[in-house]
Amino acid sequence: MLFESWGKEKQNKMETTATMITAIATSVSAIVAMVVVVVTRLQNRKQDEKDCSDRVERMLEKTRTNTQILSFFNKIDYGETWYDDSFHNSEFEKAADTALMTYEFILEQKEKGMINEEEFKDFKYEIDKIMKNKDTHSYFKFLYHYTKREGLQFKYGRLLKYGVDNQFINSSLVD
Repeated sequence: MLFESWGKEKQNKMETTATMITAIATSVSAIVAMVVVVVTRLQNRKQDEKDCSDRVERMLEKTRTNTQILSFFNKIDYGETWYDDSFHNSEFEKAADTALMTYEFILEQKEKGMINEEEFKDFKYEIDKIMKNKDTHSYFKFLYHYTKREGLQFKYGRLLKYGVDNQFINSSLVD
């Protein structure tokens, strides 16, 4: 009996030890998994920041080197009239639409948090100049009412909102 009780005690201790080892192994596995998740998220965040930085760099390069965008912006920057009877179906209309769509995309990226305020400063001068321009107002008024009449979506909604929000465009322009 003494040996039986001693054997059961030893077996209980062994079972308790095995349970503790299993619990420790499970805890260590959980900690390792959490560390892997944290490290992966940090690496993903760094990659996202690099991707965002690359995207901003590409947009900056495009706005500084694309001949259509430069042609459009130079007319605005030098106060030249660009929206007149010769505008529609012209090469310059294509240039204007390329530029406006590029800046629309930049505002979309800002809206989605893909461009922060500091990065946006690189584009703000051009967007502000475009949205203060009277020919831009005239073109937007024409295009807004045309798309509304045709049941289409106005393709420069973010630019228009930016112009209205920053008081470059009177909201009555599109009423």
